[in-house]
Amino acid sequence: MKILFISYSFPPIGGSGVVRSLKHIKYLPQYGITPIILTCNPKTSKIPLDYSRMVDVNPNIKVYHADDNSTYPSWVKGHRAKIIYSSLFHFPDDRVGWADNAIKIGGEIIESENIDLIYSSSPPISAHSVAMALKMKYNIPWVSDYRDAWASVKNETYFISPYHYRKAKKYKSQLLSATNHVIHINMWYINKLRMFYPNHFNGNYSIIPNGYDESDFKNYISRKTPTNNTLIISYTGTINRYRSPKSLIIAVTKVLKKNPLFRIKVQFYTGRRKLLQKIIRKYAGASENSFKCYDLINFRDVLKVWQLSDVLLLLIKPKGGEGVFTGKLFEYLRANRTILGLVPPGGEASKILRQYGH
Repeated sequence: MKILFISYSFPPIGGSGVVRSLKHIKYLPQYGITPIILTCNPKTSKIPLDYSRMVDVNPNIKVYHADDNSTYPSWVKGHRAKIIYSSLFHFPDDRVGWADNAIKIGGEIIESENIDLIYSSSPPISAHSVAMALKMKYNIPWVSDYRDAWASVKNETYFISPYHYRKAKKYKSQLLSATNHVIHINMWYINKLRMFYPNHFNGNYSIIPNGYDESDFKNYISRKTPTNNTLIISYTGTINRYRSPKSLIIAVTKVLKKNPLFRIKVQFYTGRRKLLQKIIRKYAGASENSFKCYDLINFRDVLKVWQLSDVLLLLIKPKGGEGVFTGKLFEYLRANRTILGLVPPGGEASKILRQYGH
């Protein structure tokens, strides 16, 4: 069986969004499935690159790249301004600039490769836009993999206004009506589809949870004792106004104020250093030196950070994040570290941490 696998992120494009698709593609051939990859050109993607993930890419698999032509006017400066501009003018998401190019290349692949099935993974949701256009033109079965709750949570933080939320809901109705089968990471998301899209979700679904790949931990060595009598708390990943370590910074600051001899180091590896430094300056006070900010690092170096940490921090947005359990959660479990989860109480991540957490 030959499938056209559509995913905006694929190595060397980095970030957490690449892992699920990468691992699916790595193991699909074991089940008699040949994936042909349609992804964004890493030279035009706005996502940082991570060449350490290339070790999982089979050199015999065909990979096609589509340019992302998404742009911003020169007067749009700063992360928040770009979010607002994208919400107003980039639909369905800020990666939509790759869609037309991907549809064209995808058509050429279908016509030359005798494709049996189209598979697309989001976010970004524009990956499904590409798949829907190809499905409608060529009448090939389409399986859509959703990794988040885009337009399935009321008043969620993806959208700048109720109008844009309603517009997204209408568009997701079209996506769900066109797809043959939906894949989600847990039943929480499936129940949201049933609730918000009873007339468009056909009920054909599979659950494929996130997880970890044991081969990633081949040279990983657990360390049980603190280094230099300092408690090291580490976080690697996204930080924004919805996924913020504010409460941790306040708590650690209070502990250090009460126990000045207690040694704690909290280290963050993120692409939002300026935002994080602003939060630290606002809430850490005299304890500011206990918090360190670093740029994003590749996954191999992430494992080294985890290996030297006592506690791994997990951040999930409190509103609309009840169904989220990221791949990072399962990698944390495998890393055999104490996990500090700032997650929605009663949410899916909370349940897993309570049952399996260290």
